[in-house]
Amino acid sequence: MSFTDLLSQLKVEYVSGLPAKITTIREHLKSQDLIALCTDFHKLKGNGKTYGLPEISELAALVESHCLETPDSALRSVSTAVDILEDIYAHRQSDKEINLHADPRFQSLTTGPRAA
Repeated sequence: MSFTDLLSQLKVEYVSGLPAKITTIREHLKSQDLIALCTDFHKLKGNGKTYGLPEISELAALVESHCLETPDSALRSVSTAVDILEDIYAHRQSDKEINLHADPRFQSLTTGPRAA
């Protein structure tokens, strides 16, 4: 197996594990555990880069910054981000990327909490 094939296989395995990560985030959101949520999105940010999933990294970096900079509105951001993560998962199951910048939910995250 080549290195490229190995990376591709690891990416598929990571994507298949996204539903469990989303479930964990939903649990932390339900309990309003902002520290755990910040940690969850910090990990997603790094893992997205590692596995070649730029949309996950970009979304996670944005939400992590909301958790750190605007904690009062961060829970709304997390809720929106979870919905976007589910769409990313669905797209990646079909080996397709998602254009975050065309998604109005993502656009609301780039302006929402900071404007509040």
